[in-house]
Amino acid sequence: MYLSRLIFEPRHRETWNWLADCRTLHRAIMSGFGQADSEQARAEFGLLFRVEIPRGQPPHVLVQSSIPPAWAFETHAVAEIDPPIDLDGGLAAIEQGARYRLRLRANPTRRVHARALQGPDLRELTTRGEWKAADEIAQSERTGIVRRLAAEGQAWHGKRVALRREEERVAWLKRQGERCGFTLLETRVEPVGRDLLDARADIGGALHDRAPLDRRLTFETCVFEGALQVTDADLVREAIATGIGPGKAFGCGLFSIAKL
Repeated sequence: MYLSRLIFEPRHRETWNWLADCRTLHRAIMSGFGQADSEQARAEFGLLFRVEIPRGQPPHVLVQSSIPPAWAFETHAVAEIDPPIDLDGGLAAIEQGARYRLRLRANPTRRVHARALQGPDLRELTTRGEWKAADEIAQSERTGIVRRLAAEGQAWHGKRVALRREEERVAWLKRQGERCGFTLLETRVEPVGRDLLDARADIGGALHDRAPLDRRLTFETCVFEGALQVTDADLVREAIATGIGPGKAFGCGLFSIAKL
């Protein structure tokens, strides 16, 4: 597994066009990974990413993947590309009981259930914000997001509703920890900033694209920082590799830890 970093030129107009549109950024990052063998390109390449806009430093995007990327951007907005770092040694060193710092940009949600009155809707969301049958979508436009799947023997389905209160978001992360092999020791939720449609936005808040309003994607996000204790090292490794929570195709879910 590899971690790469794209460093952007903050004075270049296209930088903020990319960072303000989660769909455009998704397409740009996917361009470094070639043709997928399956219909789930993002999952096949183990692709997760997170936009970081630190104070006093250029904006950058951290990209985690199962293979090294090979980008060839035809823009001066990308000022520098750090060589990928191999994460396998660090993953192998994760120990049960060890304590780590954590950082995660997530899309905390809960599912509101309703009786499933219709059959499965297998249309997939394209990078253009359109729902199409899988065989109608070019590989470069796949997101892997399916509209609705009816699980066998399951009579309920629902839609995701964003959690906006801080206590709800912290409780959500605690539940994720139980599932992903860690106990949350402490955490803070970074204040929600302006959304990324504002070129000088903070990194909290909503992720958008620039599609028309009736097809616009919006993800309510927040950034968690804190500390955790590992209760199951294998589950923590899996959470790092696959991400936490929904919205992974558009900049959520990259779970980063560092030894305390």
